[in-house]
Amino acid sequence: MDSSEVALVQALQSLIEAHNSRDWDRVRSILADEYEFHDHRPAGFGTIVGREGFIEFLLAAISLVPDRRMSFTRWFRDPEAHIDPARPETVAALLRAEGTDQYGSPVEWELMTVWQAKGGLVTWFEAYPHESVEEAIERARQLSDSANEEA
Repeated sequence: MDSSEVALVQALQSLIEAHNSRDWDRVRSILADEYEFHDHRPAGFGTIVGREGFIEFLLAAISLVPDRRMSFTRWFRDPEAHIDPARPETVAALLRAEGTDQYGSPVEWELMTVWQAKGGLVTWFEAYPHESVEEAIERARQLSDSANEEA
């Protein structure tokens, strides 16, 4: 990974650590004001625009699985990508979440994710079913290409 990808991965790791410790001020400091979440899973949550709306979504999810903890289990990089540190960075990753619901039953799931950041802040998150690896990687490539064309 080049330095811009490392910075994005570090920001995402910090985001997950902040989520897992329920440090919402830290989450706010990592997400851009114009942050967008797009959920493409069959029983997904649609689109959420704005940092505060996404934090409300996280709080609602935690009310269902109060001890939910998340972690990245695999990173995917487009080997043909040429990332310029001055441009937005994009990465795909497999995200795992687990915990216990309010009835004491174990809950765990995985999803493919696509993330984008600019200027050190996470600006974009897309969720896909865990088996949609190729689709997520292709989407990361599209986002990266379009960001590079805009720059």
